[in-house]
Amino acid sequence: MTSNFEPYLPLNQSRLEPWRSEIIAMRSAGWPCRNIANWLASHKKLEVSREAVRQYCVRRRIAKCTKRPLFEKVDDSGDGAVVTQIHRTSPAKSHRIQKRFHYDDQNPIDLKKI
Repeated sequence: MTSNFEPYLPLNQSRLEPWRSEIIAMRSAGWPCRNIANWLASHKKLEVSREAVRQYCVRRRIAKCTKRPLFEKVDDSGDGAVVTQIHRTSPAKSHRIQKRFHYDDQNPIDLKKI
């Protein structure tokens, strides 16, 4: 009678836990959660939603690699070819710097600037 049921898993264990290393590798390679769910369905016969994969990654702090190389520089002047990946660098976030309010009691407040 118990063969009709799935084996009991503790509350903090996910059905995705046996494939944790594969999920980490795919996320670090930049795979979206939808593609990971499709891969699990086709290769491991495990039907899970995209949201289940996303929540699993959030709870286990598995981050998606966001650095994509801008271009690759190949240096083959020596014995072996050396490939260097040049990554994008983001400019400084100047919009996060807030100007402090300064009140001058000699001049009235210009409401158009606020």
